[in-house]
Amino acid sequence: GADNRSNRQCLYLSNHLSYADIFVIGGIRDLVFISKDDVRSWPVFGYLATLQKTVFIPRSRAGIEIAKTRILERMKQGYDLILFPEGTSTDGTEVKPFKRALVPFDLDIDIQPVAIAITHVDGQRATTQAQRDRYAWYGDMDFLPHLWGLFCGRSVRVAVHFLPIINAADFADEGALVNHAYQAVHTELGEGA
Repeated sequence: GADNRSNRQCLYLSNHLSYADIFVIGGIRDLVFISKDDVRSWPVFGYLATLQKTVFIPRSRAGIEIAKTRILERMKQGYDLILFPEGTSTDGTEVKPFKRALVPFDLDIDIQPVAIAITHVDGQRATTQAQRDRYAWYGDMDFLPHLWGLFCGRSVRVAVHFLPIINAADFADEGALVNHAYQAVHTELGEGA
């Protein structure tokens, strides 16, 4: 579905496996990422995120409306954005329910669900936890050892599926819209995810 593109500004909603998702998806589409505010202070990644025009959002109830406003403002500037609405990353064996709080219910933008899956590690089909963990970064994994392990192997193959575009006009509220996007990603990745 890589050629399945919107004619309008688009917010992509994707499952999330790793910090590496940013490089993978960013290599396919020219997108602005949405990230929690504290990433701005991370060494190297914070600087790169700032250069990439990342929309930083506060992680508080009071910050939700601020975040939605920032998202829509950036989209009105002509950028497509991507959000990882699970609110965390996983090992790829499940898709956590998408949180709706940051998804604007706006008829002027399109939403495109995106499904990411780890398919192969070092030329072998990724079937074991150890293989998935070469790419997936989740829980309390230490960053530097994970990054080193990711680059020490020969290859990791990741599939990115761009699913059919949806619009708020087809749904009663953002909850129904976000649930539809979640179901699309979950169905694409199958029972193993």
